[in-house]
Amino acid sequence: MKVILDVDTGIDDTFSIAYMCAQKDVSLIGITTVYGNIDVDQATQNTLDLLYYFKCETIPVYRGCTHARSDEAYEHLAGGIKFHGKNGIGNAVLSPSPILENSIHAVDFLIESAKKYGKELVIISSGPLTNLARAIERNPKAMAGINNLVLMGGALSVPGNVSKFAEANVAQDDLSSKIVLGSSIPITMIGLDVTTRAIITHEDINHWTTSAPELYQIIQYYLDAYKDAYPTWGGCALHDPLAVFAALHPEFVTGPTVNVEVLTDPEQKGRTILDTHAYQVGKTPNVKVALDVDIEHFKKSLLGDIDSLLDSIS
Repeated sequence: MKVILDVDTGIDDTFSIAYMCAQKDVSLIGITTVYGNIDVDQATQNTLDLLYYFKCETIPVYRGCTHARSDEAYEHLAGGIKFHGKNGIGNAVLSPSPILENSIHAVDFLIESAKKYGKELVIISSGPLTNLARAIERNPKAMAGINNLVLMGGALSVPGNVSKFAEANVAQDDLSSKIVLGSSIPITMIGLDVTTRAIITHEDINHWTTSAPELYQIIQYYLDAYKDAYPTWGGCALHDPLAVFAALHPEFVTGPTVNVEVLTDPEQKGRTILDTHAYQVGKTPNVKVALDVDIEHFKKSLLGDIDSLLDSIS
């Protein structure tokens, strides 16, 4: 399996990158970046620095879109700062990578990879869907030919986290989200329906204080933010790595395959609902919506694999 991560590298993306770097039987052929938790420049630098930290700096990084299609520029939202810090990684300072990003734009890399690998390719997206939408618009045939797009985003059966309806990634570029979810690409939607149960506690990561102090600092910022915002949760929700788990272990994900529509009106911007019109016109359902995931298996896989990675680079 060939994998591309499409990330807006904040704290939970950090652990998606670590999780993928730990995989020995999966080929991470590149990481594409997008704005979201942080602007695309910082997301790109965070990604490069994390790959250097994990001694995986040979994985190429491709800078992507700078803002949502309905906006003229990126705005660093208060929620992004609260949960991810001013630099996206909990204000931790990593050694700067000596490697620069690839000169090819992320959208071009996505299209070329889809054409080259087809059903071998899985794309895991955990930021706004702007890069993916632009790739679909430019070459819908190639993008529809991939194995799967696993996206962290949406909320079908639960309330949103940026409004009573909408999840952050989908809402941040609702127009691009509508294009992606309304396409014919095979998609697995890992939304708030399941990610809000993917809770990591202080006890889970306390051993990193000595083995990986920088990584510990990053997730401690996240734990503190969640303790303030969701005091009854007992930890933080690692949304994005759950999408990686779903790509690596789809057998542990259950839910219906349906057509999904993204609403774009001001009141319900970014809301994900069943697309009844698509059924009326005979569109083949293409979105598997995760309604249950084996969370204990996820935690064991994520933490065990990251620990193995840290052992190998120490």
